[in-house]
Amino acid sequence: MELLLVPFTVHKRHALRISRGSQAASVNLWLRLRQDGIEGWGEASSFSTAGTQQTAAELQAILAKLAPALKGYGPWDRQAIEQFLIAQRVPSGVRTAVDLALHDWMGKRLGLPLWKLWGLDRDRIPPVSGHNWHQ
Repeated sequence: MELLLVPFTVHKRHALRISRGSQAASVNLWLRLRQDGIEGWGEASSFSTAGTQQTAAELQAILAKLAPALKGYGPWDRQAIEQFLIAQRVPSGVRTAVDLALHDWMGKRLGLPLWKLWGLDRDRIPPVSGHNWHQ
């Protein structure tokens, strides 16, 4: 299993303004997991809360360090990968990116969209943007 990281900048239409400041752009990480000619995608976003900060640079360094250790796993080893990441005290942003990439890989491998892979009813999934995906 091969992991590739691509940092990219998200430019916000409207700056995020909170008590700690304003942010018009943020750097996220696009995680590309490859095996058997299939590529699953995940994404890590930097964030901070009281007592916790996960910058894109920190997340990128952690993923780069983990990539060689994860080569010994395959996408079907999701539970073992999750336990490994927890044991390594990997931040939630990295664990989420890996989990998303694993699910995306599995869906592509099986030829199923994620909503179907997860046993969901697409008509009961609320829209996440103004676009009507059911058309």
